Amino acid sequence: MKPIILLILLVIVWKVVGGKKRKEKAELRAKQEAEAAARKKAEREARLVKGEPVECTAVPSLESSQAETAVGPNGKTYQIPRRSEYDYFLGCWDPVFRLLTAEHYAERMYQDFIKYRIADSDTRALVNCILFAAESYAYGTADPSDLYQSERALIRRIEDRARALEDDGYLHNAYVPVDMDKAIHYYKLLENMMSHQDKIGDLGDATIYRMMRAWAELGHLYGYQKKEKESRGYYDMGFRGVANDELLQLDVLHAMMAGYPRNPETYSNMLAAMMVDWIKSGKPLAIMMGGFEYASFEKLDKARLAASPEEAVKVYTEGMENDDVYCTYMLGRCALYGYGREQDTNYGWTCLETAAKRKSVSAASLLVKLSAGDAERQKGYREVYDLILEAGKKVKL
Repeated sequence: MKPIILLILLVIVWKVVGGKKRKEKAELRAKQEAEAAARKKAEREARLVKGEPVECTAVPSLESSQAETAVGPNGKTYQIPRRSEYDYFLGCWDPVFRLLTAEHYAERMYQDFIKYRIADSDTRALVNCILFAAESYAYGTADPSDLYQSERALIRRIEDRARALEDDGYLHNAYVPVDMDKAIHYYKLLENMMSHQDKIGDLGDATIYRMMRAWAELGHLYGYQKKEKESRGYYDMGFRGVANDELLQLDVLHAMMAGYPRNPETYSNMLAAMMVDWIKSGKPLAIMMGGFEYASFEKLDKARLAASPEEAVKVYTEGMENDDVYCTYMLGRCALYGYGREQDTNYGWTCLETAAKRKSVSAASLLVKLSAGDAERQKGYREVYDLILEAGKKVKL
């Protein structure tokens, strides 16, 4: 009997001691993984300079392939990988290399797509390449003469930086000069693809949605070029094509209301029709935007907004001095991007926060975008955004 009791006690002691050791090992492993993740993040942080990508010092090695070469806008010569090694470019930090590779395969795979049906996986890769090339040329650098274009360039860089720090992400190219013609070329490839329904295959809603966004982007780019007829047509398709994405619809409205080089007056009838339809849908975002911001925008002098960035800033400043929430939001944007005035990030944030506290859903949603990568700050702005939408539900038309 005693040996049995002793054996049971030994088993219990063994389990307790073993369990304690296993717990200690698990805690040590978790600590080591956390330290490794922190080191990895610190290494990525060290490679970033003010949110910009750091170029590779050498051409990426692809010894197994007989790769073609291409010269980037930075003057460097790069090797373009073979199709079998296409995915290699996804892990490269050099943004110019990524752009050249994306362009190379966008053109080649697009021809394959037009000539015959290609595999769904290849079509998705084609969409990725086209979008990467289009965005790099459209929003690689900011243009302070266009409020919307400057905003897109900065937000894109902030979001890419956040991804790069959170995982093994990357930064889009901030060094390529803006080339609207090339950007339009690539976005139009997506538009052409959508006209070949028989070749699209079973891509899934997410990929189709990304392709449909090309309409809105073409509206922005033609607006930048002051081609109003083309701009209005694509904005209309873009706004209605992404009816399930209210934030993207809000984005389209903002672009048309932004002022120089777009003339807001040329979009007046379209904006009014869109706002009426949107508000009738009963969606809180539409109600708050229509009641608190669009109504204010309608009272502004559109000729002055179209005259120059400096004149637009004067209009927004006058409005803010009269406690206009929309003008406060717009002045915040101008200060953030140096549109029509000296850039002042702190003042821009203050204006946006003031407008958000006074129920500007546009200011709150922009603050959420600008705080990407800062979880605590973004959470606070999301809460403000949600409160505004909740208030919208209580508004009776």
